[in-house]
Amino acid sequence: MDTDGAGHEVAAPADAGGAERGGLRHGNRILRPQGRLPWWVWVLDVISVLLVVAVGVTTNQVLNNGDWGSLAWGWLVADIALAGAAAVVTHKASVARARTDAPVGPDVSLGPDGIGGDVTERSGAGWIRARDITFNYHQAPEPPPPDALIPPESGTTTADPSTSGNAAASGRLVPQSEATGQAEPMLDREDEQDSLRTVLTRDTGGIVIVHGQPGVGKTTLVDAVLASIEHPGHRPRVHRHEAIPSIPLDVRTLTDDLTCETTPADTARLGKSSIARFEAALGRLDDEPVLIIIERAENLLHPGTRQLADLDLDEAFEILTTADRANVTLVLVSSVIPESSQASTWREDADLFRVPGLPNEYFLEYLRSHDRHHPSGLATLPAELHRPLCRALRGNPRDASVAYGILALNDSDVDAPALVRQIAAMPRKDVPQRLAEMLLDGLGQVRRRVLEALAAFGVPVGAESVAAILTGEISADLVQTGLRQLVARRIVLTTADLYYLPTSELQQILNEALDRAPSELLHRAAYELRRHRAAPVHNVDDLRIHFAELAALLRSRRFPAAYPVIESIDRFLQEWNCGHLLLEQRQAVQGQLRDSHLEMANDDQLGYLYGLRGDLRDASDAYGRALDYAEIRKDEADKTKLHVNLATMYWQRNETQQAYNYYDFARQDALENGQPVVLMGALQGLADCLRHQGKYDEAIERAKEALRIHQRLDVVSTDGSAASQAFRCNLELARWHSELGLVDDAIRYLGAAERAATGRNDEWLLGAFLDSQAELRFSSGDIDSALTLSTQAVEHALRLSDPVTLMQARTTACMAYLAREDQAAAAREIEWAYRYRRPGRSLVVLALLALAQRQRNNTRRAEALFQQLYEEATKRISTDGEDFGAWDFRGFALCGQYPQDGTLDKAIEAFQTARDLTTLPTPVLVDRMRFLLTQLDQCDQRPGRLQQVIDACGTGSAG
Repeated sequence: MDTDGAGHEVAAPADAGGAERGGLRHGNRILRPQGRLPWWVWVLDVISVLLVVAVGVTTNQVLNNGDWGSLAWGWLVADIALAGAAAVVTHKASVARARTDAPVGPDVSLGPDGIGGDVTERSGAGWIRARDITFNYHQAPEPPPPDALIPPESGTTTADPSTSGNAAASGRLVPQSEATGQAEPMLDREDEQDSLRTVLTRDTGGIVIVHGQPGVGKTTLVDAVLASIEHPGHRPRVHRHEAIPSIPLDVRTLTDDLTCETTPADTARLGKSSIARFEAALGRLDDEPVLIIIERAENLLHPGTRQLADLDLDEAFEILTTADRANVTLVLVSSVIPESSQASTWREDADLFRVPGLPNEYFLEYLRSHDRHHPSGLATLPAELHRPLCRALRGNPRDASVAYGILALNDSDVDAPALVRQIAAMPRKDVPQRLAEMLLDGLGQVRRRVLEALAAFGVPVGAESVAAILTGEISADLVQTGLRQLVARRIVLTTADLYYLPTSELQQILNEALDRAPSELLHRAAYELRRHRAAPVHNVDDLRIHFAELAALLRSRRFPAAYPVIESIDRFLQEWNCGHLLLEQRQAVQGQLRDSHLEMANDDQLGYLYGLRGDLRDASDAYGRALDYAEIRKDEADKTKLHVNLATMYWQRNETQQAYNYYDFARQDALENGQPVVLMGALQGLADCLRHQGKYDEAIERAKEALRIHQRLDVVSTDGSAASQAFRCNLELARWHSELGLVDDAIRYLGAAERAATGRNDEWLLGAFLDSQAELRFSSGDIDSALTLSTQAVEHALRLSDPVTLMQARTTACMAYLAREDQAAAAREIEWAYRYRRPGRSLVVLALLALAQRQRNNTRRAEALFQQLYEEATKRISTDGEDFGAWDFRGFALCGQYPQDGTLDKAIEAFQTARDLTTLPTPVLVDRMRFLLTQLDQCDQRPGRLQQVIDACGTGSAG
């Protein structure tokens, strides 16, 4: 065995001769000359011999007599010409019989078995001969074992710059005319072109959806419009991407399009918000028009639905349609019309362009245009077959390409009339599937294997990559020839010397065949893709080859080899707050890893991801499995961390008591195991739970205990997590003392937080400090300072893409603007803050948004928001009856609803319950609620109606 450049074992090439009894071995076949030469070849040989004799006689006669007359010259020339012709014919006939392919015809063909043959191409001067094809005879390399394919310790492998262009990492999809090297005719699309051009050249931006059945010409339409608007008077900056199954396209990629720059992965911070960065990029744009095109956008949707799978992408689409002064147009080219997964309004605001099939007359013109280059017989059918043909193919150019492929590339004897009669007799919906089956059934070995290889890759790749995974079966020359033939018939598409299958029934059939049983071809594809990973990685688009490699491993059932790839991708995604993009892949390997530690780590991440999307049952099951593995492994340290993670999940779901119990388990385990940093996190979680239930005295004591642990730690020997937790404890203590009206204590803790942030030179902490300082100034009545500081915190959070600080700072800014009686500015701030709110959390944001809509007389939306606030607060109370904040906002929601008998009495009761639940008076929270109620009362239909509630909201049930 030899080794390749990466040190992996590969099979040495077999003897290039490979002869066996006069033949050459190709796979399991022996290639040797076949049969006798035709009888007429022997006749020509006899004639050539006689002519040679005649030449000799004539020459002798001339030499003897010395007579060089015209007759002797004529005999001499004729003899030589005929003898040469006979020899050439004999040679060609011998070669033709020795080969296993079909005779050379008017098409690029590999013959019955797809092996060998003279390749001919049509030019303006007629038929020209391409170079002869030679065979490569190699044994198939042994498949690399999983640990050789993806070494766990190897991490991310970078590609050689000289070969990095072999696989598509840029995501750019060139126009079809450029991709195929042949202009696609634009027929009967004048109206669609005019309408689409009008939308793409307006200066308001927005979302455009170009939809229609696969292969109908959507991309061709977009390309034609782009070509017509790219002139000096209006030249948008264009970015193109392709959504490929299992290879996500995220908000970060769109943001990089807006900024024309990328953020290096090593400068990213855990928790950075893609949405915040997208919002900031929109705000920094100048007047230059930006056009972003996403091909095959149906792959962005949940399988079986039309809803966007990525919630962040859904939110970005909503921001794009509502942003002021953003001349950004997003074009979704899709076979279906995408829908929002969060009841957003971008879908209703989008411009829809349906691309139908070509009408009969234009479709026939398309066929005639195609036939000029590659005669097939479809364009010269009898007139009575025109209508059945157009009806069966539905005016779809891609279906026509498959039909052309059947007639030109298949080895069957079917002709155009027979094909039309066959497909015309079946239901139209079944025609594309049947055409794809017929094409595959009749293809030779080379072309079919080339198609299977492209399906195994799942992304555009170079011819050398296709040849690499077919080594031992087909030579590189034959692979190149097969690709060229398939591209000529538009069965395969190409872009920048990369080849790929379009979305079609053909692709679906090939994928189903590969997925039906573990495929060695998929394993080889993963191994080849690994050599072409992009480096450096800036966004999810740069991870396309990683995801394609992962998909190939999962499809080939090599789950242990797939898991290190998941982890290598996750290192980037966690930094970008995009870990959810690996949810399906983690689900696929769950229970298949044959290693308890890996199973535990995977289930831990699954629990976190399920919790993010609100699937409490699935999250609980995943964390439960992880805890079981920790028990089996007797891994107390990991079990403690899992308890913290499980507690955090319940905390995010407002199940405060469950969260408290698991934080307490973690606290006890951390004490026993000597894990001070984990102990700090558990104590901080306990403090949050206690404050959530109004137990301020106990909450403050737990937070102080966490700070005392940090003071005893050797900070040099610990990582930054302990310092960050101490910083957060100081901020929480400052906020809680402020709510209790203890301003001096609040300032003291805020000063400690400031020293920690500036001492560590951590801008992430500094942004949170600015927000807390703004809130304290507002509580103290310094509105101008509160507005200045909150504005600084917003700018800081946008620069760092910090969603939590962004939401909190904009909430404080909204309150400050309301105090200034600038309702328009307040509404703008809370609209933006609402985008970062999670359902059931931060009820004050929902309350302020409802108030803003009431102040702006948006009656219907205000009513819906107050109802939503009431339902969310009531749900939190049903989960935890001691949630005093939920009681407060339930009372506010009741005041915002239309007057009904007893409504205000119920509101007063809710406020009194909230006051009874707090163990210490909270005068600042009471003043803030009275401020909101006063704002609501001023825009009521009967001002003064809420005065009795305002007077009673600060007292408990005892008065």
